[in-house]
Amino acid sequence: MVILLLVILVAVMTVFAYLSHNYRNEVFVEAGDSLEVSDIWNGIYEASLVGEAVDTTVPGEYRRAVKLLNLLQLPVTITVKDTVVPHAVTQDLVRRKGESCTPEDFIVSVDDKTDVVFAFEAQPDMELMGTQQVTIIVTDEGNNKDIVKANLFIPSVKESADMEVGEEVPGAEVYLESENSTASYITDLSTIDTAKLGSHTLSILVDEMEYEVTLNVIDTTAPTGTLQDLTDWTNKPFAVERFVIATEDMTAVTPSYHTEPDWTKEGEQTVSVCLTDEAGNTAVLEAKLTLEADTVAPVINAGNISVKVGKNISYKKAITVTDNCDLPEDVELKIDSSAVNLKQVGEYKVICTAVDTAGNEAQKEITVQVVPEQVLTYEQAEIDQMADAVLAKIITPDMTIEQKCRAIFDWVKKNVSYINNSEKGNWLRGAYEGFKLHKGDCYVYYATSRALLTRAGIPNLEIKKEKQDWTSQSNHYWNLVDIGGGWYHFDTTPRKDKTVFYMWTDAQLLEYSNSHKGSHNFTRELYPAIN
Repeated sequence: MVILLLVILVAVMTVFAYLSHNYRNEVFVEAGDSLEVSDIWNGIYEASLVGEAVDTTVPGEYRRAVKLLNLLQLPVTITVKDTVVPHAVTQDLVRRKGESCTPEDFIVSVDDKTDVVFAFEAQPDMELMGTQQVTIIVTDEGNNKDIVKANLFIPSVKESADMEVGEEVPGAEVYLESENSTASYITDLSTIDTAKLGSHTLSILVDEMEYEVTLNVIDTTAPTGTLQDLTDWTNKPFAVERFVIATEDMTAVTPSYHTEPDWTKEGEQTVSVCLTDEAGNTAVLEAKLTLEADTVAPVINAGNISVKVGKNISYKKAITVTDNCDLPEDVELKIDSSAVNLKQVGEYKVICTAVDTAGNEAQKEITVQVVPEQVLTYEQAEIDQMADAVLAKIITPDMTIEQKCRAIFDWVKKNVSYINNSEKGNWLRGAYEGFKLHKGDCYVYYATSRALLTRAGIPNLEIKKEKQDWTSQSNHYWNLVDIGGGWYHFDTTPRKDKTVFYMWTDAQLLEYSNSHKGSHNFTRELYPAIN
């Protein structure tokens, strides 16, 4: 037993001696250096560091363990120390008077293994123009310090200057803080519109150094103006601009009511008008406003109406109103036509009532006469007689055939008014409507022209547009004429674009038709050759 204890004691002492020789329970590492297991254990047995990795860029004490043979764990204290002074590189700065700067603004780079902070040894004077030396203390996490220096230059140049709108640009000296310097503009001043508010970036030269400055075009002058006194009606507000005769300012002026008039108050009152320019400068002017009550009723302008049985009446076109102070569209017009029967011949009463915005009311009674449809007869001899009467007024014996043709064209266009309604198929009826009623659609224009051309001895033919596809418009009629040189197109129907279709060739008409939704498409095989 004694021998066994001696053997164990010898073994323990041997292990202890081995460990004490190869194991370090306390390790020191310079900040930023790497930490290896061999710094803790250099024995022949395999070892590994247990626990979270140690960040050697952060000084401090870290408690970890080293494991041997995956069995035995030995504690170790790792101390990260920072003993190296940081090294900083600086730059000089230029700042405007009154601007701010930080220590970091002067630093170009820092060489250190840990985080560093910067501080001014003394705060620079940002109001002191010229060059001043700045001292910056650079401190790392190990409290090691590097003291560096740099220059701060505050030029004697203002960052901006103001000028009143409309005046000349001030000399560059306006930007100088010191009288000991000279200044001149580099920027072409002709590019600056001094009549408009705004800010302009300019370049100036001060003591052979170039600076960028700002010129502010401002307006500090209130506008002036002239108002007029007005007389109007109660309860009819109007725009403030009516009071303003003239304004004067370098910028645009907007008027507004400083105190809104009492539009319900009869008599005289004082109105305050505010004039505001683009810069927000204001001037308040006064004028007199006299309001009178509107007691006059509107006037209804209407006479008796005659209409053919079965036709409709546009009362709003036949009846108008006027008022002493309201516009016609502001007067309410009521028409009671409930007693009218447009399908029955007879006389009917219509009641018209007009009410203006002041509530004044007028009433008028008119008569609507529903008359029988006129029965028209169309005899060739009568049409010829009508045509001859017209020709006697527009044709002389010394005229050429072309002059006669043109005279007929001009008469039809001048004396027939266009309405979008006529019966087709009876040219005598169409000519009668042209001569007698002086109105009709394209068929009436064609028929009237036909009657005159025929009686004047000018060969002519009817030509009709055919609806060839979905782009074509409705049917259309016109004439072909031959005054000795072949057939030409002769179309007296007016168009909105006021095109004159007198003696047109086929090519001319086709070009127009193609660009106007097939306005004159026709089947050429049905007609003789056309020029």
